[in-house]
Amino acid sequence: LATSHNQVMVATEHYESILRALENLLVDPHQLDLSLAIIEKMRGHFFSFADWERLYIYLQKALDQVALQGDELHKAYLLDLIGHIFYVQGNWLEAIDHFKQAVSLFQKHQRLEPYAKTLSQLGQIISKLGKINEGLDLCQQALQVAQQINSEKTIAQIHWSLADIYLQIRQWEDALASAQ
Repeated sequence: LATSHNQVMVATEHYESILRALENLLVDPHQLDLSLAIIEKMRGHFFSFADWERLYIYLQKALDQVALQGDELHKAYLLDLIGHIFYVQGNWLEAIDHFKQAVSLFQKHQRLEPYAKTLSQLGQIISKLGKINEGLDLCQQALQVAQQINSEKTIAQIHWSLADIYLQIRQWEDALASAQ
């Protein structure tokens, strides 16, 4: 997968085989680095297949292993991924819990780009629970961080979160301004 010129085709054609390999690798703690590399390479594919239950099991196994090793940074990335699974499934309270843990670890390790991205996701979900001002505040904090590190992609993602919140409260002009 890592050396292929067409990773999308390889990942799609060999999805089941890759998952079986990942499952076998996650049994052996000595293979954790390879397991994490596969998870990172396959991240987008996992979400496009919407294979939530199986993905959750694999991510939880990896999370348990990184926690045992005290690897807080990989723990943060895995918590973020699991938070996304809960988000797309509509389990917002679990998503919030996982995103909060990830945000805390990203901040602790000064990983500002994933910190800002996850913070804006957290704001977006919190707003869906009716806490609009808190959601907007979190997104504004995330936006400040993303602007400090000059990450255009992260800034765009945060604006999308802001637009979603503004649409939710029917502030059409603010939504349009954020989306642009």
